[in-house]
Amino acid sequence: MVFVDYENMYRCARSEFDLTAGHFWPHRLGQQLVQIRNSNQPDRPSYLADVRVYRGLPDARLQPDSNAANQAQTTAWTKACPIDVNLTVMRRPLKYPSEFPKRRPQEKGVDVALAVDLVQLTYQGAYDVAIVCSHDSDLAPALDVVTSVKTVHHHLEVASWAKYRRISLSSDAKLPWCHRLDQADFDAVADGTDYLPRSRS
Repeated sequence: MVFVDYENMYRCARSEFDLTAGHFWPHRLGQQLVQIRNSNQPDRPSYLADVRVYRGLPDARLQPDSNAANQAQTTAWTKACPIDVNLTVMRRPLKYPSEFPKRRPQEKGVDVALAVDLVQLTYQGAYDVAIVCSHDSDLAPALDVVTSVKTVHHHLEVASWAKYRRISLSSDAKLPWCHRLDQADFDAVADGTDYLPRSRS
């Protein structure tokens, strides 16, 4: 089961690989991670069961084009995802400052949604392996909780673009395994589609 902090991974990909766009297909990222795991552990093959994406949702009134692009991208992800992989996209409304549009809106509650979901699914025994794709240190306490749960069999890993520091556990000195994803990994999952609506004439 792969947990994707989408905006965090998107923005860090743009910075890491000097891109004008850093969008990617979440299910392909999950498939890439499974491929890496299987190449490292051929005697214990893994399969991708679930990809869970967490991101913000622009307001349709304040940012109609961005909202339309977000909706179109989510639809495209759902259609492209293989039928044997469950794709869930959880979106939280963006928070708009009073100075908008001079100040950009911000995501609020996205990292909390991912953290709560991760911990809840851990206690439910919903996965054998969880891979958290993010560089957000705010998720560290949730990782700490997951590693402390002894009631179910599970394994935790994280994934990050190569230049960025992995998420570390807040109190446990033992870090989760980190998949360091490079330019080739990004190219394998990149989504170059322009989802912005075409101007009407």
